[in-house]
Amino acid sequence: MIKTCPICGIAFEPTKHGQKYCSPECAEKAKRAAIKASRQRINQKLLAERHAPWGWNTCAECGRVYKIETAAQKICCSDECRAKRIMRQVKEGQRRAAARRWEAAHPDQGTYEEHLKAKEAEKAAQAAIRELEQLAAEAEATKAEDRRRREAAQKRFDTKLKLYAAQGISYGEAQRKETIEKFARIDLGEGDRHDQ
Repeated sequence: MIKTCPICGIAFEPTKHGQKYCSPECAEKAKRAAIKASRQRINQKLLAERHAPWGWNTCAECGRVYKIETAAQKICCSDECRAKRIMRQVKEGQRRAAARRWEAAHPDQGTYEEHLKAKEAEKAAQAAIRELEQLAAEAEATKAEDRRRREAAQKRFDTKLKLYAAQGISYGEAQRKETIEKFARIDLGEGDRHDQ
């Protein structure tokens, strides 16, 4: 029985049952053409999906309802949400891996979450201790400043007393004299600016 080769169009007599092509070269060409056609169908399908409106969806990251317009928007509404989701998944994977490693290395010390809670409590305690130490240092500095001010005021007072003693007047009399002078300055219009 004579057949016609679909690739080159030459008539040939098949040597095997079911032979479609006249030579191995034509069979190879047909195979390549079939692969190319399959790829084109897949590409057309992907292209159609990419440009087809799929409807509405809720973003897996931010929860916003959005219209799906591209293939990249099937799960998340934007590139930012997609990047956040990927980073969150990476961090979760890293945390799970760290938990597995820690629990394998410390089988008798509880779970990794308990270990993290204990570490956080320890950090919080250390932060509280640092804060208390800082408050104590500030209180000590305030006490030292108050002590210095009191000493300076006492020194000024002692100097005034010595000055009054050198002039031969008492402290009460000197205070009365200073008050009278102050009111006289106010009456003259000089006011308190002289005292400042």
